[in-house]
Amino acid sequence: MLGWLLVCALAAPLFPPPHLPVLSEKRAHFLAHASELDAVFIGSSRVYRGFVPQVFDAEMRARGHPIRSFNFAMEAVWPPESFFRVREFLRLRSRVRWVFIELLPVNPRITPDNARTLRAIYWHDWRHTALAWRQIASEGAFSAGEKRAWLALHAGLFLRRLSNVSRAAALLEARLRPELESAARKEFAFNTPWIAGDGFVPEPAAPMSPATAAAFRQQVAAYAQNLAPVALPELLRNELRDLAATVRAAGAVPIFVVTPSTTRAENFAGLRAQGIDADLLSFKDPARFPALYDPPLHFDGPHLNERGAREFSRLLAEQAAALLERAPRSQ
Repeated sequence: MLGWLLVCALAAPLFPPPHLPVLSEKRAHFLAHASELDAVFIGSSRVYRGFVPQVFDAEMRARGHPIRSFNFAMEAVWPPESFFRVREFLRLRSRVRWVFIELLPVNPRITPDNARTLRAIYWHDWRHTALAWRQIASEGAFSAGEKRAWLALHAGLFLRRLSNVSRAAALLEARLRPELESAARKEFAFNTPWIAGDGFVPEPAAPMSPATAAAFRQQVAAYAQNLAPVALPELLRNELRDLAATVRAAGAVPIFVVTPSTTRAENFAGLRAQGIDADLLSFKDPARFPALYDPPLHFDGPHLNERGAREFSRLLAEQAAALLERAPRSQ
């Protein structure tokens, strides 16, 4: 068994990257335009549905910082997966000058349906599987039995990735069943509504119900009573140090972003004081950014609608431009 796994691991470079809906199309689109792009944004649906590159770029230009950015985010991407995505992106060896990374806590939970997908398998290399294991071991919310089950789930995904079975099957299927090309073209059209928005797709244009809006206002009011930042867990702090160093070694500047929400566990601050060579732009303050906590600009609690996404992108450019002006060495 160990011999077979070793052979599979050595054969990995022979296989093309697996096709992952949305991500694969975004990767191909980015590579086709890589020479034109200066910055990428990597994160979850809060970035995928909440960051408008065209608004950000226009505001940056107006402030004297010509830039072209691309939204590389996709649905439900949290650490460890998002950290894998950053490192995978850096292997593309692009010329981007800035990598904006959404900062979220490490989340090792995977739904049963998603655990059977190639997307769940693909990011389970040794480094990021070990990160999931360490987070599971440290979480007090899990019982001993739950910890064993989660550890086993991630171990299984690691072994499936190591075996390359799914990648080999995809390669053979493409060669043996050329009639799938038509289906692939249809899937491409389905997976690329973001092209016109440089990676951005808005949430559906549906306002919150009055009851949902009232509940959200109550959440915001309660959250605003205690805006004290939370300390980075040691595991996350160490990962961020390495990730920032990796981005800089690739010739880019890392900038972490905390998106607006009422989740206290995400209220991180002071990265440099904790030994992380990167700046942080946080929008976790309803008093400072009231529009981002206004129900008419939200699709639901965590997600902005298109109007909110445009306002967030404008404010993000305002903060990013100020950061560049304060720290010219990061340009």
